Order: sequence, then structure tokens, then C-alpha cells
Amino acid sequence: MFSPAHLLLVFLVLLLPAIGSTVIPISEILHRSGHSRWWAPICFVPLVNCVALWVFAYIRWPALDRQSQQ
Repeated sequence: MFSPAHLLLVFLVLLLPAIGSTVIPISEILHRSGHSRWWAPICFVPLVNCVALWVFAYIRWPALDRQSQQ
């Protein structure tokens, strides 16, 4: 049906841009809120991403703490 070369091409053409267009904005949001950008890949883990979103919404944001101290 599909050769391994075709599957690799589909991966490179479709999946990598989708991953990049997701991880880059998420990492920027995390960075601006004062968190590590390394949390961005968690958006690809099913169910964990939903829990992480809720946790992220209600934890203290270091960037906001710094603004209130100034």
C-alpha cells in the first residue's frame, strides 16, 4: 500500500509543521507567564494535556508575581 518512504514524506510534510505550529506558541505563552518552555511538549500527551491546562490555569504565575512587586 504505502512504502516507508511515502510514510516518511507524509510525516515530514504534514506532521512536523503541525507540531511546530503548536509547540512554538505554547512555549511562548509559558515563557511569558514565567514558566519553563520545556513544558510545551506535554500538549501532545493525551489526557495529561487536559490536566496540565487546568493546573496551569490555576497555579501562581511567576511573571505576575514579579509585576506586582514592582
